Amino acid sequence: MLLHHVACCHTDLGHLDEAVAAHEECLALVRQFGQREGEAYTLAELGRTHLAARRPAAAILHLRHAIDLFQELGDANATAVFLTDLGHAHRAAGEYDLARTVWSEALDFFAPRDPAMTDQIRALLAG
Repeated sequence: MLLHHVACCHTDLGHLDEAVAAHEECLALVRQFGQREGEAYTLAELGRTHLAARRPAAAILHLRHAIDLFQELGDANATAVFLTDLGHAHRAAGEYDLARTVWSEALDFFAPRDPAMTDQIRALLAG
């Protein structure tokens, strides 16, 4: 958990190479100990960090893998949250149809549950 939070702090501070290194170290540990949920969150944050570093292909790879793990774990909320990020990564890669597709998937989850996220995703889809 400490490495995960250190990596997120590095991302927030704009120290993106340090963040990637910390996320990768964290990923190795959670995999070593079989922590599937930790692996999913680490992959998701690694994807967010790559997106912040303007590396959409790496972001897509890590976010997609994280989403697959969250789906295996039955965590619909995390799946929807990171689908939203995946949409941003697809948009950054110029893959607008894919961005709309994953944002629509996220909207299906949030619409009955979270009015603020629903509004945000509808704005993305309208943009």
